Amino acid sequence: MSLNPVHMLIAQNAVWAASFEPQDSVAETPKVLWIGCSDSRVPESVITASEPGVIFVHRNIGNQVHLDDNNMLAVLAFAIEHLNVDYVVVCGHSDCGAVQASLDASPSVVPGETPVTFPNEASDAPLNVWHAPLTTLAASMPNVTLDDFTKANIQEQVNQLCSTDVIQNVWASGRNVCVYGLIYDLASRRLTDLEITRSAPKATSTSSLTSSSAFTLSPNGYAKISADWRHTLAPARGPSVKS
Repeated sequence: MSLNPVHMLIAQNAVWAASFEPQDSVAETPKVLWIGCSDSRVPESVITASEPGVIFVHRNIGNQVHLDDNNMLAVLAFAIEHLNVDYVVVCGHSDCGAVQASLDASPSVVPGETPVTFPNEASDAPLNVWHAPLTTLAASMPNVTLDDFTKANIQEQVNQLCSTDVIQNVWASGRNVCVYGLIYDLASRRLTDLEITRSAPKATSTSSLTSSSAFTLSPNGYAKISADWRHTLAPARGPSVKS
């Protein structure tokens, strides 16, 4: 008898779990908060070959940071204030359906009115409400290409994230939380740092999430974080964002 998709996931989990030694439950100590797209082709732990426990995750359609999204704000607060995460990633990807939809709808945007990205949905439908800021951003960039708008969206979300009380307060406390903008290319399966990193105003040194000494590979091929992570990854660049 063939398995349905959910039962298939359970079966595959059994195979995956068998590749690890049994262990007692351990405290959660992730090093990175990942804010990414819900797209099924961009699973953060898979594309970074990371073990469970390395990445704390929030994903939504279009990897957006809405300042009235209590779900995102709660994830951010818990990661920064309770788990002491010092590295935050906003990751977009090529051929993003949300970005394409907002770009396609942008010519119909009327200044001063809430945009409707999906005409077959009510204007106050969740899908239209969620896409409204992204479609408004697209309307402000006439003739932009999909690739350039994808990158502009990532930068916009980095800026939004850095304007939150959580980030502003942690910076004011003297703690140097770094916010990165990355893009994932579906064709090559490679991540690229857009070099729009923001950090506490007094930070001047540079760093990269791809530092070879920050990660090691476990025998099963998954990434593990070295014990000297915070020394390996020095504070990133200052508060200015690359235009």
